[in-house]
Amino acid sequence: MPLGYPHELDLLDFPNDPLAMLLWRTLSDLLLWWDVEPELRSSLFLNTPESALDANAAPGLAESLRSLAAIYQSPGTIEPGRLADACSGVAEWAEAHGSTEVALQFSEAAARLDPSSSARCYTAGRLSRRPGEYQRALTWLRRAIRLARRARRSGVDTKNETDFANAHRGYGFVLADMGNMAEAEPHFWKCVRAARRVGHKSLAGSGFHDLLLVAVHLERWDDALEYAKNAVELYKVGHPRFPLLAHDVAFFWTRRGYYSSALPVVERILPWVKNQREQILVLATLARCAAAVRDHLRYQRVAREIRELADANAEMAASSLYHVAEGARCFHDWATAEQLGREALAAATARQNGTVIQWAESLLATVADRVPGDYDTIPDDGSIVDATRELILHKLRRQPPPEPEALPVPPEKYPVD
Repeated sequence: MPLGYPHELDLLDFPNDPLAMLLWRTLSDLLLWWDVEPELRSSLFLNTPESALDANAAPGLAESLRSLAAIYQSPGTIEPGRLADACSGVAEWAEAHGSTEVALQFSEAAARLDPSSSARCYTAGRLSRRPGEYQRALTWLRRAIRLARRARRSGVDTKNETDFANAHRGYGFVLADMGNMAEAEPHFWKCVRAARRVGHKSLAGSGFHDLLLVAVHLERWDDALEYAKNAVELYKVGHPRFPLLAHDVAFFWTRRGYYSSALPVVERILPWVKNQREQILVLATLARCAAAVRDHLRYQRVAREIRELADANAEMAASSLYHVAEGARCFHDWATAEQLGREALAAATARQNGTVIQWAESLLATVADRVPGDYDTIPDDGSIVDATRELILHKLRRQPPPEPEALPVPPEKYPVD
């Protein structure tokens, strides 16, 4: 079976040229090693190539590359599982350092080398989703679901249920990105039920987090209120995803017009998302809240930052530009709203993001008709919005402060209990 997609030359786009060459050569030789019949591997490589890697220049990567060098040193006896672990190490390092292509290709290699692992297929599918390669992602995630289901037949245990939950979450995410929210919802419920079977509160909270996004999109507001409350209660204090849950709950409130309720939550979580890929989404919500309460200065400053980030963040540029466009509509800046709306539509179309395509098309229609923008609404005293906001702010006060140089935690390492 071929190992991964024939895109290894794309690794030469990696910004550090010597490291790019080393990664390209290592992956190319690994592809060759895997394709050769096992009895022929011992004579495959005549010499061990010299490494150009300075271990000090790439902390955390050297050990994985040394393990992969076993295809040269003992090509006939090295176990594929050891190579899969090393590929996963490279993928995790690359994702943390912003190289999605490297992370994707090495995660696919890990999944091929360990063909019975649902978890490795989930990672390959998750990383395929990031550049918008949805069919590629669905292929990996369907395999992850099948493998997890097969493992569960031998008995319900923590690992099997975790793999099953994550595989369905990943599959649901891709469907949601493609605009198929109703199809995505059952997969998120499967995550919740699997997590609850083994007492994984934070993982169940992640499932309710996902269901919140579906309910908001489908405008099922009562469901969304309940899912938001469940997710906030279930997430463990210190969970690396909790600040982003807080953002998504605040974003939900903006859909109901509760901009002044959302504003303090969005401002509070900014330190945790600085230099993370989701930063642009949080700033976009902040810009829209500022526009809705008619804080023009804050809106303009945040909008300027978003425009700069959008050039380097194709994955999340479309939705962020859309929200900035909505902010411009609040100030009757019709020309800017139309320009940003068209940019959001183009970016969403390029990534086949059905949800944002619908948003942008609706926005352009309202701009053409000069329909006024957002206005703030105050929730009733003692409402579930007020109670959930207080719980979010309480948990954020207990959230460990972000470390300035800390690398993002991959989803595979999130706490589940």
